[in-house]
Amino acid sequence: MAFADKFKDNIEKLENVYDMVSFCYDFLKNQVTNETAFLANYIFQNEEASICNPNLRILEKFQTEVMDILKQQDKNGWIFQQCKEKIVVLSQKISGRLQIYMDSDLNDATIPFFILMAVNIYVLEKRGKCKNPGPLNVQYQEKTYVYLNINESLLQEAAYLLEFGQPIQNETIRKQLGNLHILQKDELRPNSEPIKIVQFAIPEDDKGRQEILRTKKLKIAIIPFGREKMLEFPIESGASFNVKYNEWHKVFGIRRALRLLEEAIKKRANVIIFPEYICSEEIQVEIQKYLQEKMDKNSSSLKRLLLVVAGSAWTFDNNNVSVLYQYNGKQLGKQYKGENFSDIKKENRQMIENLSNPGKENIIVDINGIGKIMVAICRDVSNRGYLRRMTEIFKPQFLFVPAWSPSVNKGFREQLKEITAFNYCTCGIVCNCCEALEAGTSFKRENGVAVTPYKVGSVVEGKEDIIYRKEDKCSELCNENGCIFILEHDFSYGTVQKGKIIRQMKQYF
Repeated sequence: MAFADKFKDNIEKLENVYDMVSFCYDFLKNQVTNETAFLANYIFQNEEASICNPNLRILEKFQTEVMDILKQQDKNGWIFQQCKEKIVVLSQKISGRLQIYMDSDLNDATIPFFILMAVNIYVLEKRGKCKNPGPLNVQYQEKTYVYLNINESLLQEAAYLLEFGQPIQNETIRKQLGNLHILQKDELRPNSEPIKIVQFAIPEDDKGRQEILRTKKLKIAIIPFGREKMLEFPIESGASFNVKYNEWHKVFGIRRALRLLEEAIKKRANVIIFPEYICSEEIQVEIQKYLQEKMDKNSSSLKRLLLVVAGSAWTFDNNNVSVLYQYNGKQLGKQYKGENFSDIKKENRQMIENLSNPGKENIIVDINGIGKIMVAICRDVSNRGYLRRMTEIFKPQFLFVPAWSPSVNKGFREQLKEITAFNYCTCGIVCNCCEALEAGTSFKRENGVAVTPYKVGSVVEGKEDIIYRKEDKCSELCNENGCIFILEHDFSYGTVQKGKIIRQMKQYF
C-alpha cells in the first residue's frame, strides 16, 4: 500500500506529532531493507553523479510545507487534528506528482522520510518548552518510542571547537534525525518498560545553577559510605542470593546517609551519588524528605544542587533499584538493575543475584545546558552489550554508576573507556562502596574510576582518572563518619583540549 493511503487509514491513531514520527519511521523500516542504499540513491546527491532523484526539489518543498503546517500549532493555536489532516492531503498530492524513479516502493518511501526531516527541524522550537517525560508518542507505539534530542550539553561547545566530529557509523535513517531519538522496542530488554526521559531547564533567574552553565564547571560528589559490615548476601535457593541489611545498617544507615548528603551539599556539590545496595528503601525515603524539607525551610542551601542519585536499594520484591531525585526532592524516576551479578568460579560456592524484574524501569534526566544523564548499576556496565547500545543511541553527557565491587579494574575501566571512545561525549563515574573492598587481607587504594573524553591527534578516547583512598586517613576516620570525594569537572575549551576535564579530585572526611 502506498504511504499516503496507509497514512490516511491510520490517521485516527495519531494523537500528536511524535505519533506521526513513530508511524513514518515504522513505515520506512518495513519498506526499506537497506537504509544506506536508500539514502545514497534516493535522498543524497552528488554533482558528479550521472543521475540523481529527480523528485528531490519537490520533496524539499514538501518538507517546508509540512514544517509550516506544524508551526501553525504554536502560532495560531491549531490542534494536531487539523495539522495531520493537512499533511495527509499534502502527502496524497505529492504522491501523484512523483516522477518514476528506480524502485517505485522506495520512491514512495521518500515521502515519510521528508515528513521526518520536517519534524526534525520543527522540534527545535520545543527547547525549554517540553515538560512531558518521554516517550512522547503517546498513542501510536507499535514498534518505536520517540524522544527529543534538542538540549545543549556542557561539552558541546568545546567538542565543536576541537572538531571532535562524529563516530564512524553507517548512514541510517535514524542517524539523519539529529534532534530526535528513535528507540525500537526490540532494542529494549524483554519485559522492560520504555525508557523514561525527564527534561528540565534551569531558569534564567536561578543564579546558583546558572553559574554551572556560565562557567561550564560541575562538582560531582561520590559517597563510598563506609567500611563497616552492613550487608549480608544469603543464598535462598540453589545459587540464587538476595541482599539483607544487618543491624548496624538499620540503626546507623539513615543517620550516616543524611550526614554525608548534608556535607556534600555544604561542599557545593551539583550532583551527589551513593553506591549500590547501600541506599535501602528507607534511606531513599529519608533522602527525599530531607531535600523536600530543605527546599521548604532553607532553599538557598540547595541553590547549587541539581540531582541526587540515591545509590540503589534491594527492594522487598527482589529488585535492585536506584532512585533519582531533583534538588527539591521530586522523584524523577527509577533505574532497575538489568544484569544479574554472578560468581560461578568457585565450586559449590556459586552465586547469582536474584533479580525478579531486571531492567524493568530506566530513567534518563536531560537538563538543558548540562546534557543527558544516565545511570547504570554495577554489572550493567561490566556486561557491556546492552548499555553500550543505549549509550550509542542516546549519547549521554554523563553515566553515573553506583557499584558494589571488590575491584574497579576488570568491571569498569575498559568498559567506560569504550563507551566514551565510541560516542565521543560520555563522562563515566563509578561510585563504589568501601565495604566491598574489605574482603581481602590488604588495603585496596582504588575505589572508583572516572572517564572523560580526550582528543588525541584526530581520535577521541576515554581518559581515565582513578579514585584513590588514603589508607592512613581511612583507617583513622572512616568508622566515625564515612567520607566524600568531590570531582571538579571543567568543560571549558582549554581544559577539554588538555584532557583535564577533571581538574581536581579530593577526599573529605
